[in-house]
Amino acid sequence: MNKKRTISVITIGVAIVLVLATARFAFGGRGPGAGPRGAAGEGGAPTATERVYSVELDQARTGTIRSLIRLNGEIVPTTTVDTFAEVAGEVQRMFVQVGDRVGRGQTVATVDPSRPGARFEASPVTAPISGTITAVYVEIGGTVSTATPIVTVGVLDTLEVVVDVPERFVGSVQPDIIAEVELSAFPGSTFSAPTSEISPLLDATTRTKEVRFLVDPDEQRAEAGMFVSVTIPSEIRDDVVVVPIESVVTRAGQSFVYTVAADSTAVVVPVEVGLIENQRAEIQAGLEPGAPIVVRGQNVIEAGSRVQAIANDEIAAETGGDR
Repeated sequence: MNKKRTISVITIGVAIVLVLATARFAFGGRGPGAGPRGAAGEGGAPTATERVYSVELDQARTGTIRSLIRLNGEIVPTTTVDTFAEVAGEVQRMFVQVGDRVGRGQTVATVDPSRPGARFEASPVTAPISGTITAVYVEIGGTVSTATPIVTVGVLDTLEVVVDVPERFVGSVQPDIIAEVELSAFPGSTFSAPTSEISPLLDATTRTKEVRFLVDPDEQRAEAGMFVSVTIPSEIRDDVVVVPIESVVTRAGQSFVYTVAADSTAVVVPVEVGLIENQRAEIQAGLEPGAPIVVRGQNVIEAGSRVQAIANDEIAAETGGDR
């Protein structure tokens, strides 16, 4: 009987030891009052198992931003005049070609007005102004009327950029705007061009309005006939909050940026985005100037993530280049 009681006592003792050992393992040796393994320690400091994300920081600034319209255009002489024959007939001779310089009154072609059974002397076609031949519309042997243009003479001393502005942008084009013009023949080469003329009429067929910009005579690379890309500012806003466009994240139709709290955690700030110019965005609501914002690494963090600011090359290595 005593032997059985002894065995029972030993069995109960072993069970108690196993329970205590299991509890100690479950709580990591810190007792039941401690938090779960890997949680932030006292004062919010991250433990060895909490991930810290590397990000690049910038800040919201006050600045000027513009809404831009980008269109294609062409450089043309400021003054061009079409030349017409005084009589109808057959083009007998052509004395000029595109690029030739002519003086006022110089003969550029002759037209033979003869008909079957009647011979007439050839009629000369003369240049109405001095300039350069920019277009030839007929060939020898062709038949023309008095309404058929023979050649166009242009004055190349002053040039303009001609752009057809779509109807939806017409209201944004003002007489005092200055456009940025990029020459297709010289990518990356731009110059400023002030407005010289806005057509008073809207083309009913194309639904566009012709706008002209004056080319600086010192712009040596600009030549008549060149194609250009024209950037026109349609709206300008001063003293607004501006951030790098890459800092704005849009998910499920909601735009927001990440700022950083005093304890180095990411905070989501919903924002209203206004005008966008190149790599900058206007923030109409939600953000104050000077606020720190995440501009790289924002696609791998979420609200409450621990972050630290490091150099660009370190971020690229940790995030695989994700911005």
